[in-house]
Amino acid sequence: MNILNTNSLNEIEKWLNVHLNGLPIIPSIENLNHFPKKKGIYFWFMHPDGYQILRRYITLNKIEGCFKKEIEGTLYDLVYIGTAGTGKAGGGNLSQRLSWHINNRHSTTSVCSGALSTFRAGIGALLSEDLILPNTEVLVNDFMRNYLIVDFIAYDDFQIDSINNHEKSLIENLRPLFNIKNNPNSAPNAIENGTKSFRRRRSFVYHKTRKRLGCPNDSDQIRSDNLSLPPSIEDPLIDFPFADSSDCIEFILYQYQSIHELIQRILDLPQGNCTIVLSSVIQIENPVYINGNVRRTGRIYAYFYAPDTNQGSLPRWRIIQNEMRNLNLDEIAVRICKKDNSKKKILTI
Repeated sequence: MNILNTNSLNEIEKWLNVHLNGLPIIPSIENLNHFPKKKGIYFWFMHPDGYQILRRYITLNKIEGCFKKEIEGTLYDLVYIGTAGTGKAGGGNLSQRLSWHINNRHSTTSVCSGALSTFRAGIGALLSEDLILPNTEVLVNDFMRNYLIVDFIAYDDFQIDSINNHEKSLIENLRPLFNIKNNPNSAPNAIENGTKSFRRRRSFVYHKTRKRLGCPNDSDQIRSDNLSLPPSIEDPLIDFPFADSSDCIEFILYQYQSIHELIQRILDLPQGNCTIVLSSVIQIENPVYINGNVRRTGRIYAYFYAPDTNQGSLPRWRIIQNEMRNLNLDEIAVRICKKDNSKKKILTI
């Protein structure tokens, strides 16, 4: 059975039961030697008692129909999926990737540079009000050791495309609680669920910690038009886009973010002429629109960086931030679609 040719949860679960390593590993420094030096997909499973520990600040319920794994008579829930060795450079492996997740330090440098593991940042945000204080690193380590286990599927070096495609299909169908990218539960128009609550909490604590530490804001850093930021799959600033078709993507923009900086970090934007709609996430069925015009995806970030002469020559990203503040919107949904050239009327934001 090819996992890419089915949306049947039963068939996907059978595929996982066949291909998973089958020896769940407690995520600790002592167990790092159990992870192979091969590319692959790794799976974090959580003990059911873990939910109660993570509910201190938000309501966090398990996802209905989530994939489970029985370990010593207890059913653990699949909560996160990631890949190892699929970056542009082609390096890395399961041993290195999981070592990084397990050993990553909660320091000023890691938080300000965006080098802190997204998974650790998310767990830390559920356990504490700050990613460093009060010793959040220890809290995360203890939680991992007591409530999480890791399993994996190893692949050969030439199977990078298979790794990425399988991960995407697994997340789209299984919807693990802590995955944002490719997860339908994280889409702006998805009904309220644990993943959306987690996403907001993670972003709130991350930003709060950065502000306390005095980290520089992307919005305050002037970059030339020809400077392209490398996309980072571990940057908690980015809530990755959800593609509902080959012509449209959606993602979340938070009030503290600059849209021109954020767009530079998103891959696979629709090509050619496009339309963009910015709307309230809470009132998605009755959107709050923000005025403006967008013409091409190739230079969208430059458009938002440029000044609007009709509004005091403020850069457009700043105008959007100001309007979000005026409307008391902590976050908005951004929808980018390839424009239907058969229609004469150009849609505007």
